[in-house]
Amino acid sequence: MKWCGVWMSAAKERVPLLVKAPGQGASIQEGPKPAMAFCPQRLPHRNLSMIASVGLAAVLAGAASAPPRAASPRYMTAVVERGDITAVVRATGVVRATCVVPVGAAVPGTVQEVFVEFAARVRAGQTLVQLDPAPFKAELTKARDELAQAEAKVKRLEASLPVLQATVETRQARLNRVRAAAEIARAEAARVANLFQQGILPQAQQDESQASLQQAEDKVHAAEAEFDQAQAQLEQARGELEPWRLQVTTRREAVDRAETNLRHTTIVAPIDGMVVARRVRPGQSLAISLSPSPLILIAPNLKTMLLDARIEESEAAQIPVGTEVSLQTDAFPAELFRGRVRALQPSPGEAHGPAMREMVIEFDNIGERLLPGITAFVTVPTGHAADTLKVPSRALRFTPAIPARELQTLLEKHKILLAARAPTEGWHVVWRLKSRKVIEPVAVRVGITDHRFAQLLEGSLKEGDALVIGQLARQRARPRGAAVTPGVKREYPRR
Repeated sequence: MKWCGVWMSAAKERVPLLVKAPGQGASIQEGPKPAMAFCPQRLPHRNLSMIASVGLAAVLAGAASAPPRAASPRYMTAVVERGDITAVVRATGVVRATCVVPVGAAVPGTVQEVFVEFAARVRAGQTLVQLDPAPFKAELTKARDELAQAEAKVKRLEASLPVLQATVETRQARLNRVRAAAEIARAEAARVANLFQQGILPQAQQDESQASLQQAEDKVHAAEAEFDQAQAQLEQARGELEPWRLQVTTRREAVDRAETNLRHTTIVAPIDGMVVARRVRPGQSLAISLSPSPLILIAPNLKTMLLDARIEESEAAQIPVGTEVSLQTDAFPAELFRGRVRALQPSPGEAHGPAMREMVIEFDNIGERLLPGITAFVTVPTGHAADTLKVPSRALRFTPAIPARELQTLLEKHKILLAARAPTEGWHVVWRLKSRKVIEPVAVRVGITDHRFAQLLEGSLKEGDALVIGQLARQRARPRGAAVTPGVKREYPRR
């Protein structure tokens, strides 16, 4: 085997290199080699460049002809631990108030001004929204004018009734008098007619008595007509009075209604509380419908809040009503809120999804910091095991990247149960790292889980065993002794 010495310029000094001739395990090495003869005399620059080029070519040729090394698999592992484990169900929900009072508009109109914002504290009777009152003021003025007219009419009719009644009584008395006079004239005419027939009185007296009787009867007819007219006027006044009294009542109601509508243009808070929603803005036109939407929502109590979260029916079966839960929010990540399950209600699921349940959680809103609409993350404990072996959950999902036939042979060699090969009833297959490159399958049955670890119920695992949780991608190995090409970045697998 021959060694050649060359000089390579590096920065301001020359570095000696030993170049081994092409062959097995070609490489470039620094420093002296015991079994070589190195000529210390300086070579001309041209000869130095030629020797360096020949040496580098020889090294690259030897590297290309060297057989590649087989790449060995690399695994990520996690150990079996001993400790406590608590099984939980996690869900996400939206916070809402236990009671919300909607405040809407009782009259249509245009919003003139809004006096409150979201999360504002309000008192009962405080002005929230002001509608344009001009149309309602005009309506009230018109209603009051019409009421005044009706009241004046009623007053005139009521004042005329005594006068008409007196007229009727006066004409009744006159009618009685003329009727009495007519009876006297009738009796006198009968007496004169009888005496005339006896030849005692002359024809002139007979004619005079008949004329007096006719005159008396004419007076009776005139008095009766006057009495009937006075009676008719009295009845007419009485007949007009009742409708006008009804008009007064109706128009007074119209005034009351107009005053109420005018008051309703100022929308006030019905109770003490906090504004949890504001759905109105100045300039907005409001119309009254059969189901009007509220403009403002007020929550009277924020000390106790509710949260609605959807969970699968299989998870709901493990959660009895009254279970203590914990809540966290992005708004207050360092705060932990405590609550309890208040109800589990049916919830419509997806068309092809699992059956769902609506979990209603009641919790104490410490300091009233959480407002309705905030998203919260719920953790519900469903089981606890103390001082137990804990298997990493990622190990239960790992399968080595080997051909299916080879995998089947390996499972049969280690007598893995069929139940563990197709996970059922808690059985799984985990892969234990025996040495740096060798793994073996182990059948385990697990119980409760906290999504990081699972409780080990059966299986030949012990505390500290390394279980494979991932496999790094295979990388083609560099030939043994091959040089690194200058300027090419070497890539390493990510851990």
